[in-house]
Parts: sequence; C-alpha cells; structure tokens
Amino acid sequence: LKEYGIPSYKVAERIITQMLFSEVMFQEEDVFEDYYTGKPYFRLKQAYLAYTAYKYVLENREIKQAIFAIMMKEFAEKSYLADICKAAVLKYFSNKDVDQQSAKVLQDYLRELCEKKMIFAFYQNYPKNWLKEMQLYDKKIVEYHAESDGKVKIFYRLNQGEWVSETLLAAYENTFVKEFILYSDEQLEFYFQEECDGTLVLTEKELYIKETVSVYDGKYGRLNQIIQAPREEQMEYMLQ
Repeated sequence: LKEYGIPSYKVAERIITQMLFSEVMFQEEDVFEDYYTGKPYFRLKQAYLAYTAYKYVLENREIKQAIFAIMMKEFAEKSYLADICKAAVLKYFSNKDVDQQSAKVLQDYLRELCEKKMIFAFYQNYPKNWLKEMQLYDKKIVEYHAESDGKVKIFYRLNQGEWVSETLLAAYENTFVKEFILYSDEQLEFYFQEECDGTLVLTEKELYIKETVSVYDGKYGRLNQIIQAPREEQMEYMLQ
C-alpha cells in the first residue's frame, strides 16, 4: 500500500471502523496495533478499546497482550478511557505477577470501580490488603452473565436451610453480582434464573453450585474466632 502512496493507517482505520460498525471482529489486533502507531483518531481508538474490553470482560473473548499494553499506555498518558477498560486490565492482571508501579495503578483502578459499585468476581484474586480496603475480603462474590435484557434472580440457601430468592440489579450491562458474608464452615448453595418476556431461561451449565467458604480474617474474622473457640474460651474472646 505504501508503494502506491496509500497510508497504511488509513486502510487500518477503515477496517477497524467497519468491524466496529458490523460488530464482527476477527484477528484485528495486529491491524489496530499498526493503526495505533500512526495517527489514530481518538474517538475510534476509544471505541475500539472499549468494545474489546467489553468482549473480554463480559464474554471472555481472548485478546492479545499488546492491547492491554496499549490500555496501560493510555492510562499512563492520562488519556480518557471507559471504565470497562479499567475492568479489563484488572481482569487480565488478576492472575499475574506485576511490578510495584503497575500494582499501584491497578489498586487505584480497583478502588475507583468499587466506589462506582462496578464489582466483578475476579477482584477477589487481588492481595488481601487491597480487598480489606475495598471491604471485599470478608465476602464471597458470585457472578452471572445474562443472555437477555430480562430479569435475573438468585436463589440461595445456607447450610441446607430454606431457599431465599432475590431479584438482582446489574453491576454492569448484563453482569449481575451478589455478595455474601459467610462465617466459618458455612456452606452456600445458589443458582440463577433469568426471565425474558415471561419465558424462563436457565443458562448455567451447573444449576446448583456449591462452595464452602470460611472467613478467618478481616472484619468478621473475630466472630469466627469466637465461634471456633472452645466454650470456656468464648467469653474471654468477647471480653478482649
């Protein structure tokens, strides 16, 4: 293309624009990388990164590491990017080792999104001291991705007790989140129901999901210590 005097970034711009318009993305990361090194139109750049982040966070679409590097570069340069890009970066690094500088950035993003009530289950992969600050350490977060714009309910019970149902509000787009505080040795069973136009939709592969989660530290850790202590020591714990 350059031999014919056609700037490659112009071609890349048209390709990316068409893909975003049609919402059909296929191996476009290399095209965007090339486009980004030229003179990217900031609106198109923002739209592509936001769309890619959305697909990654909510639909688990695989994305090249280079796209996350671009997001981090944009953040470092104080460029505006959608909150979903911050969520994508947090998800990407949630199971990776990071340097001190990157850790500071990620902690800031986590704090910002938690303040906006934009909660995702993968936050719980981050260090204990971060989660304590965000008041997430003592909690078990369960997450559901709806397939429609319908109503989502969660049904749950503790220790095989009575089932409780609750209609959930979306944490972001089609993602629904419920936070639980579980004490030592409590068992949680739960499943989701999605209803669209009066039709019940069950999209979980496993209808019942059972997990045992114990809280040993943080805000509720002291209550756990009391519960687990021998009877003669419980009063001593409570008086401390």
